This record gives sequence, structure tokens and C-alpha cells, in this order.
Amino acid sequence: MTLTMDAVLRKTELGRAEISRRSESLSRHERNMLVVADGQRRAGDLLDLIGTENHTVLMRLIEAGLLEIVGLAADAVGAARAPAKRSPHADIAPELDIPFTHPANATPQHRLYAFLGAQIPAFFSLGAIALTFKLERANSLDELRPVFDKLLAAVEHKRGAEAARLYRERYVELTGAPLTPP
Repeated sequence: MTLTMDAVLRKTELGRAEISRRSESLSRHERNMLVVADGQRRAGDLLDLIGTENHTVLMRLIEAGLLEIVGLAADAVGAARAPAKRSPHADIAPELDIPFTHPANATPQHRLYAFLGAQIPAFFSLGAIALTFKLERANSLDELRPVFDKLLAAVEHKRGAEAARLYRERYVELTGAPLTPP
């Protein structure tokens, strides 16, 4: 697939590993681009978010195997137009319906990681970059917990106590562990 500004990009396993290593082989723009490439945003949106018009940043990350093209925005738009089944909590916490994927046999850590990766952009916009860095550096469920707690605080602030309760339930569902106070 050719890289166009409508291409939707996500980081590969190699890309996630590169963020965790924090090596100095990437420029600031490349590292930031890698962090925010979540499989939801178009290439053009990523360039706007990072503040660069340099198309070669994306090409270098793709050629290095750190980013991959997962589709075109037109495909995502078409899928978004399909009638969606409304969940019972849609009025209280509509962001809980943001899709995220993980393998069926994923560990609790990977399920929570995928969930947080989909939720962070919905609640933090430009602040998502710093929190996504923390998400990418987390190597265990315990290290993901502070990221979830930050999300939970944003949910409670934006949507209220009932929405925060639903997010706590989702945490337990994803991890199989009780959510004890931090």
C-alpha cells in the first residue's frame, strides 16, 4: 500500500520496543510520531499533531519497520458509518465504546495496554503524547496502573462518578484483578 496522507498508521512490535529502549537513533519528531501512531489516525493527522510537514519522517519509520500502514481513512470512515449497536452505558461513558483490539489469548497486561491505547487520545488530545510515552514504557500491569489512574481521573472529571465506576469495572474485566486504591 502506498503512503498517502489518508493512510492510517500504527506502531509495530519493533516500534514499541524502540520506544521502550529509548535509544538515541530517532529524532524528536520521529519518536513523537512513533508514540502517537495508534492505528486510528491518518498520516496527515499525525504530521499535524507532531508539527512537521516532513513526509520523510513517516517514510523512515515505515522503512525501518517501526510503523505500518493498516488501512486508509476512507475505509475507517466507511466502517464508522455502519450502524453501531449502542451499549447500555453509551449515555454515561460513550468512550467505552471506542474499539480496541488484542489477540484472544492476550495477557491482562496486553488487554489493558490495548484499552489504554484507544482511550488516551479520547481524553487527553495534545496531552496524549506524554501519557502515551508512559504507556509505551510500561512493562507490567503494575506499571500500567498509574496510566489507568490518570485516565480514571480524567473520566471522572469529564463524565462524572458513574462513568468512573464503569471504567473501574472495565479494568477488572480486562485484568481479572480488583482495582484497589493507589
